[in-house]
Amino acid sequence: MAETHHGILTHWSPNINHSMLVLFFLLSFQQASSLTDSLRQVIYATKDPIIKADLYHQVAKANYAIDQDLSIAYADSAINLAEKHGFDKVKANSLNIKGVSFLIKLSFDSALQTHIML
Repeated sequence: MAETHHGILTHWSPNINHSMLVLFFLLSFQQASSLTDSLRQVIYATKDPIIKADLYHQVAKANYAIDQDLSIAYADSAINLAEKHGFDKVKANSLNIKGVSFLIKLSFDSALQTHIML
């Protein structure tokens, strides 16, 4: 059990620590999933390429810590659309998310190659 003294945590029980960690990851996954579903709906509805590219980037960003393959796929969509229309900032941000996703997957060569493209 957590003990506090004047609002400062003085002792943290491993059981609570583990439970809080599990809860944090479940909530993070649920939030990313809800955000991803909402962004996907907007992606399909929009015709504006800059908005669509940015939304692809936002989905990639929302998922890189949870589902790297999904994040890479959406980053690639953002990169392709950004290249086609000259949106350099969206391209750079999406390349960064893609590189970090590869890094989390321990695909160091791919991460390095992606970051060199920046």
